Amino acid sequence: MEKEKSRLVEECYECVVLMEEIALKSDSVFTLQHMDFLIEKVKETGNTARVQKLQEMKNKMEEKSSKALAAFKSLQ
Repeated sequence: MEKEKSRLVEECYECVVLMEEIALKSDSVFTLQHMDFLIEKVKETGNTARVQKLQEMKNKMEEKSSKALAAFKSLQ
């Protein structure tokens, strides 16, 4: 069971990295929530390099989201 969980977390990580390269919507609150969930699951595997990569991706998403929100507020 644990082996299967690790395999699925690995597969999910690979998909998220690929989607980020292609066109992951970084302005979605749901995307950020899913990133938090995935980061926690990858932490459980002990792969610190992948945790760091996901954290960097999340930080970029948050930065883009805050810029988009600021731009929207300036229009009001």
